[in-house]
This record gives sequence, C-alpha cells and structure tokens, in this order.
Amino acid sequence: MGTRTGRSGARRRAAIAGLVAFLAALQIGGAVETSLAFVDLDEVFNSYWKTKQADRALQLNAQAYRQEREAMMADFQAQSEKLTQFREAAGDATLTEAVRNENATKAEEALQQLQTLQERISTFDQEQQAQLDRQKQRMRTTILKDITDALERIGRTEGYTAIVDSSGFSFNGVPVIIYSDQRFDITRQVTDLLNLGGPAAAGGAAGAD
Repeated sequence: MGTRTGRSGARRRAAIAGLVAFLAALQIGGAVETSLAFVDLDEVFNSYWKTKQADRALQLNAQAYRQEREAMMADFQAQSEKLTQFREAAGDATLTEAVRNENATKAEEALQQLQTLQERISTFDQEQQAQLDRQKQRMRTTILKDITDALERIGRTEGYTAIVDSSGFSFNGVPVIIYSDQRFDITRQVTDLLNLGGPAAAGGAAGAD
C-alpha cells in the first residue's frame, strides 16, 4: 500500500502550521497551558502489522490478476498468429481460388474473434484495476481509523493538548516540523500500541512461553 494518503499535502501543511501557530499564541498569551506531542504518521502507518498484511493481500490479488491476464494475452497471441496464417493463405497465388476464399472467410472470423478478445482484455483490465483500487481504499480507511483511535486514546490518557504529524514536508522540501524534542515524540508508543496483539506480538508471546 506504500505510504498513507489523505487530503492534499498543501492542506495538511497549512493545517499543521495553523495549529502550531494557534497553540503557540495561546501559550505566549497565558490563555491555556499547552502540551504538544509529535508523531511520524508515515512511520506508524508503514510499521502497523495490518498495513503489512494488507500489502501482502494486495500483492497476491495483483499476482492472480497478472497470471489471468497473461493467459488471456497468450490466447490473443495465438489468435493473432492464426489470423496472419489465414491472410497469407488467402493471398497465396499457388492455392486454388476456392481454398483462398475459404481462408479469406476464416481470416474474417479470426479477426472478429481477435477484436472480441481484445475488448475482453480491456474490460478485464479496467474491472481488475477498479477492484484493486477499492480494496486498497477499504484497507487504508480501516488502518487510518485504527491509527486515529490509538492517537486519541494516547492523547486523552497522557493529557496532550494536541498531537502533531511530523512527517509532512513544505513546498521547499523542508520538514514542516523542523525541530521537536524527542521526549515528546510518541511514534514508537503509537506503533507499539497498534501492534499489541498482532501476529508478531502473539508469536513473541508464544515463543516466550
């Protein structure tokens, strides 16, 4: 699935910058005591066991799609070769007119079959790609919901005013969060919470027993 996606990068950068500026203004003005935490959401997303599981599922489905398509392309190639043979025979002056006419008819039929097969392959490609896209989106939505829930749980438990995504970059390629005290980075904490009870954790617990 690669890295996570969401709203445009520009909106995310603007939202982060606005949030940080707002909280900083509150703190300077003494209106409220703020407690910020920072998290690398890209790292969390890619380290989550469900993301890795989803990647494997997508790869298996994509592999099955490629194998089926290869079989269809093999049929297309075989039909194309037949069409070439029939056309050559239809224009072969050494053959009788009846045989040439027969091959001309077969060439027309082969062409129609080839066009039908081409349409099937095109439809197959579109349907399979749409299916893969829907599957990826469903998995991504589920994973992002899990991550959001984990962040909200940690935020409430630890009493953070806000949790800021530190994985974004500005238009100039500079991190939006240029510096943050690593004591307030909760990336590992979020990742550990999400992976608690996952296959790796279960395997480790079984090995410990």
